[in-house]
Amino acid sequence: MLGLILGCTALIEYGGEAGRILGYVLAGVMSVCVFLAFHRLGQIKQDNDVQTYREVLAFMEGESLDDIEHTREQKRRGTQHKLLLATAVLAGTELVFALVTVVIAVL
Repeated sequence: MLGLILGCTALIEYGGEAGRILGYVLAGVMSVCVFLAFHRLGQIKQDNDVQTYREVLAFMEGESLDDIEHTREQKRRGTQHKLLLATAVLAGTELVFALVTVVIAVL
């Protein structure tokens, strides 16, 4: 993955027009592959009802969490979803701020 990133960057920067096009195509293909891999991982986690790190480790070792631990992990999932939402809102706010800054700079 790192090699692809560096290769795409080198093609875009130093490959001329053909290298630039090839670099963009490779970057796009790489982005689609990463998206598909994460999507499949999400499906596996959902199908097996594993979300937290502890649940994933237990699943990989062929074990299951007892009821008390499962209840604790369910509570952690809520916290993780709230943290993810807060992070997404912050990232979105920063993106809007960056876009407004660029538009103001252009005008």
